[in-house]
Amino acid sequence: MKILLSAFSCRPDVGSEPGVGWNWSVQLAQRHDVVVLTRERYRPIIEAELSLRPRPRLHFTFLEIPLTLNIPEVGFAIYAEYILWQIVVFPIALRLHRKWRFDVVQHLTISTFRYPSWLGFLGIPFVFGPVGGGERAPMRLYQGLPLRERLRERLRTAVMFSGFLDPFSRIALSRADLYVAKSKQSVEVVPASVRRKAVVQLEVGANPEEIVLKPPERAAGESLRALMVCRLIGWKGIHFAIDAASQLHAKGVNVEIEVCGAGRLLAWLQGKVQSHGIQEHFRFLGAVSRSEVKEKYRQSHLLLLPSLHDSSGNAVVEALGYGLPVICLDLGGPAEIVTEGCGIVLPTCGRSRADISNALAEAVVVLEANESLRQRLALGAITRARELLWSNQVHAVELLLENVVKRRQTM
Repeated sequence: MKILLSAFSCRPDVGSEPGVGWNWSVQLAQRHDVVVLTRERYRPIIEAELSLRPRPRLHFTFLEIPLTLNIPEVGFAIYAEYILWQIVVFPIALRLHRKWRFDVVQHLTISTFRYPSWLGFLGIPFVFGPVGGGERAPMRLYQGLPLRERLRERLRTAVMFSGFLDPFSRIALSRADLYVAKSKQSVEVVPASVRRKAVVQLEVGANPEEIVLKPPERAAGESLRALMVCRLIGWKGIHFAIDAASQLHAKGVNVEIEVCGAGRLLAWLQGKVQSHGIQEHFRFLGAVSRSEVKEKYRQSHLLLLPSLHDSSGNAVVEALGYGLPVICLDLGGPAEIVTEGCGIVLPTCGRSRADISNALAEAVVVLEANESLRQRLALGAITRARELLWSNQVHAVELLLENVVKRRQTM
């Protein structure tokens, strides 16, 4: 096939959304001719990578809106840039289609259902996703967070459900032959007409070179080292981990927790840790390099990710590859990734913030006290990571792309 891939975020040397854009581009180009629409700011790093490792079937078209060059990669500003970028990119996509005669166009990033892509108007089969953004949690679980964080979540929920009324979003989604959601919750928030053509498929995958042969061992008497890899913001659930760590410390459980990441709540979270008197057992490492994160995976015994609405969970897949069992909530993407064979998924239905913190502490106690169970889950984590290889994740949607093209041809 000839595939036009819209990847607003696409970069080879990072994780998160840019990493998704890059890995999908590379995997699809192993069997198809792929033209990727992305931003000019990625040109130097992409061209450097392709000069080292040429991929003959992979081609890029770069576009940047000059006024948006200095917009950071995070925050609401990037969504405003994306909306403008999608408008400007459409005539370029038309010219590319006249040259290449694409069989199908796929929108990949930004991977949020609320922000439309107009590439469905090219007149060829259009696949929207995998996208997320419909994941959510009850407001009671945000209890105790700063007021500003709680207001952010209420605003996000309002914006999420405004999609039912947004004519631009409804029109764009109506053009999709297939809607691919990262989680079940991101199917529930789109109109019924879109839900009828929806499938659930994660977009993140594991790199085979980052899957270890043997999980990390824990020596007798050694502290259980738990790792968190996330931004320091309210919905990542770090407040649950701090409450749980306080309980564990009070009970004399030999656990240390480290957090890789930066964010607006650093000072507030540090204050909570100090108020509980657990500074020696709960440490913030700040923004660390990718190589440093990998080293932390190698040194740790499990991953904590009590996130309230992650669409997928890059850190979860990475941790599994290093043999780390994962403790998460039954919300969003992590619940789609983690099975009983590789971690512990905590139910949230009807539970309060205190209930979740208690359950998190209890799960950690189980793994701290039962090393044979932790080792079984560690081996299961490696097996699960092999199931989630990038090649497997992309191939699942690749088959859907082929079916969409065949179905359109028979109409």
